[in-house]
Amino acid sequence: CAQGGCGACTVVVQTKEDGKVATKTVPSCLMPLTSASNASIITVEGLKKSACGTGCGGNPIQERMTAFHGTQCGFCTPGMVMQMWGGLKQNKADGGSNMTEK
Repeated sequence: CAQGGCGACTVVVQTKEDGKVATKTVPSCLMPLTSASNASIITVEGLKKSACGTGCGGNPIQERMTAFHGTQCGFCTPGMVMQMWGGLKQNKADGGSNMTEK
């Protein structure tokens, strides 16, 4: 859509900077293809595969969003999941000091 309003297309982008993995979340509709060079792009579908392979319920964030009815209409839910997952990955890389309750 090239607007980034809903966040449904949010992906996690991981790159290496100074020998460390840098993690950020971005709406893919606003990410130029050239900025994906030498980057690992993780989609919400990729979270399920990374959690346990095939045949499982999904990533723990996805499971908890479902169990506790943490959605509205459901359209932007993938973006919420990716923001949480990316934030947790970034926080872990930063030593755990950047997560705050807002």
